[in-house]
Amino acid sequence: MGPGSRGFGGFSALSGNAPLVGRGGYDTGVSVLAICLRFVIWVLVIVAIVWLVRALIGAMKGRRALAPPLPNPAVAELEMMYARGEVTRIDYLTRRADLSGVPPPVIPAG
Repeated sequence: MGPGSRGFGGFSALSGNAPLVGRGGYDTGVSVLAICLRFVIWVLVIVAIVWLVRALIGAMKGRRALAPPLPNPAVAELEMMYARGEVTRIDYLTRRADLSGVPPPVIPAG
């Protein structure tokens, strides 16, 4: 080591007059590595938060889809009338189609 050279523990990573940046006066790459690691850690934290929020929203949507639909009281009353014999099958199918919005099944002629 010549006069004016700076090093860490007698070892100089760079030769010549370099600006003082890290330990011993020379940047050994550790600060660049630390900056990159901090960036990667923050990116991973943000990705984990986004994944967690999406998983929670998906679970809440899935729970709603599993719940049975609420029964239509008009359709329930129509089913009771059909069970008691107060309406014919054709009337029942036509009224149920009107109440539920589903077209009635095609009844084969015969």
